[in-house]
Amino acid sequence: MAASDLPQWRPRRRPALTGGRRELRADLPPNPPGSERPVFAFSDWLPIAPLARRGRGFDWLLLVRSYSDQFLRISSGGLPDRAIGRLHAGFCADGNLTTSPWTAPQTNAVNTFAVHGVQYISPALGATVVGIGDSIMASSCTTGQSSGFGIRACAIVSTPQLPVSYFNEGYPGRNSIGFCSCGTWVIQHLTPQAALIQTWSGYEPWTREMADLSFARAMAVTDTARRNRCVPILVTPPPVFGTNPEAEAHRQHNRSRAHAAAQAGGYLLDLDTLWGTGATPNTYRREYDWGNKMQPNDAACAAAARVLAPMLRQILGRL
Repeated sequence: MAASDLPQWRPRRRPALTGGRRELRADLPPNPPGSERPVFAFSDWLPIAPLARRGRGFDWLLLVRSYSDQFLRISSGGLPDRAIGRLHAGFCADGNLTTSPWTAPQTNAVNTFAVHGVQYISPALGATVVGIGDSIMASSCTTGQSSGFGIRACAIVSTPQLPVSYFNEGYPGRNSIGFCSCGTWVIQHLTPQAALIQTWSGYEPWTREMADLSFARAMAVTDTARRNRCVPILVTPPPVFGTNPEAEAHRQHNRSRAHAAAQAGGYLLDLDTLWGTGATPNTYRREYDWGNKMQPNDAACAAAARVLAPMLRQILGRL
């Protein structure tokens, strides 16, 4: 059900230990036409019996049942890289399992099921990092289609004393008007501590005008982040125009503007330098190319995460 259809939603909560019922309320902002935000799907949730974890002790798990009879975003497929660890276990079934009798034949669905957000409480104060962009930010050609540099960097810096979670607002095929609109909404409503903001997308016209316009949109997101006490990290466009000198000139123009903005006081993740050969036009290094000279592979994202992690440590060390 779309948020615009349901501005006030009261989910059901069934604590497993008491069998009781508590009613919660979530006020949802409208989903304006053309925002490109995914249709929302809602469910209830309940704690289930704990399982032994790889570390010591037991932790409670959450079982989240979600259902939608409209279009919605589905998760990327497969398990992520071992450096990240397992993110979830998914099952799917026909029909609406958020209503009684709660049971139906289920199929293991590691690859596709409804994306959901889980808000959780931990013993220690945590932090959230959001990645805003297209398939480069999502790193959709990595292991499990989910092993990008953002979540890898969060896995590196996260500790029991300061757990760090990653919120992916990168989506394949989305251009700057789409991901900047969605990214602004995420920053305003989820209040992350840091935001990775892509300054241009290969999914829009390869012109100087577009390079400037997409950069202006990224800077507007940056301003929103700062107003909301979120530290922006500009992310340059990767070296995707190795056979197109004209488009490469526009990409480098966008990149130079990102460098100038960072030098004026800010953080910059320069994917051009990290992943490129340094040639003119620049192109992916062979060991970092997924195979289409457009998308990064696991090794590229691991390298970017190692550069990004110290930035996050510095930012989050101020909390």
